[in-house]
Amino acid sequence: MAGILVIWSVVIITKNEELITKAIAIFLILLGYFGITQVDVFSKRTPQSALVEEVKPKYVNSGLDNLEIDRLHQALIRLLQTEKPYLNPELTLQHLASMIDAQVHHLSQVINEKEQKNFYDLINGWRIEEFLKEVKSEKNKKYTLLAIAYDCGFNSKASFNRNFKKYTGKTPTEYLNKYI
Repeated sequence: MAGILVIWSVVIITKNEELITKAIAIFLILLGYFGITQVDVFSKRTPQSALVEEVKPKYVNSGLDNLEIDRLHQALIRLLQTEKPYLNPELTLQHLASMIDAQVHHLSQVINEKEQKNFYDLINGWRIEEFLKEVKSEKNKKYTLLAIAYDCGFNSKASFNRNFKKYTGKTPTEYLNKYI
């Protein structure tokens, strides 16, 4: 606003076209500079203080109490240890939930809260652990790493390599050369 006032003052007082043109050019340069440096003025982002008030616990209305969460978690771990459903490359959250007689959203909540992971990270972690156990076995020395990975529930080389690196921090070859 002050810039426009200055330009009109120059126009009214001097009536010098060269001075008016320079004043307008300076005004536009400053307007552009301040427009670029103050990007938040034009964005639709919510201020951080407003976000703090809106944050609600994720599962506040889930209907699960701590006892039921613990029961479902124990049932899940027992199932993973005994029946090894993660060896099935087509395993879904729905199928796993049906195996422990739980609702899908309840099982998802249990995995998120108790394991601090999502379904895919949990299952792939179990698959990696199974792979590490199987790769040490004498009976599997004749198989390739990829063949063992497929037996452990992975359905592609890319998925296996990506998840192995995410889980261990190393590629399968790097890990096996260092630790086995």
